[in-house]
Amino acid sequence: MEDLTVIILAGGKSSRMGEDKGLMTLFGKPMVEYVIDNAKEVSEDIIIVSNNNNYKKFGFPVIKDKFPDKGPLGGIYTGLLNSNSETNIILSCDIPYIKSGLIKFLFYQSDGYDITIPIHQERIHPLIGIYKKNCVKTFEKNLQIGQLKVTKAFGDLITNIVEADEFDEIEFKNLNSKLDIPPL
Repeated sequence: MEDLTVIILAGGKSSRMGEDKGLMTLFGKPMVEYVIDNAKEVSEDIIIVSNNNNYKKFGFPVIKDKFPDKGPLGGIYTGLLNSNSETNIILSCDIPYIKSGLIKFLFYQSDGYDITIPIHQERIHPLIGIYKKNCVKTFEKNLQIGQLKVTKAFGDLITNIVEADEFDEIEFKNLNSKLDIPPL
């Protein structure tokens, strides 16, 4: 897809997992690699936002958080700031079951909106979504005042929350602890 940058957030503390989630092995390969593989089906322009240089082994730019320890909002801001695209897909590193079809669906729903995120079974997923470059200023203001909740940072940005119940629930599953990992 033209003018689409994939921004993978891999900067979390992974306190519940006990190790860096994205680099944790899941069925033989690092969890983030599943996200990368599916994202590459829509764009080769990929940025990984992380303070861990071990992510460089995947061959994509690894950008350190401009506002360290500010959670996902800080990561989204850093990714958008470093993106060369107007349109960006934000994906967290702990959603290994995401498929390119969901990314394409969100992309095609995003025209005319600053932010397009899915709602699946009545739960909003702000860490799977299309964010336009112009969100940077609003997010920076929120970070500067210590308002770190992603959805509260949307403010007056034009937001499109799209119904995504037709997609499989597992695509939205983020793995936060070892108990979340399904058995083989």
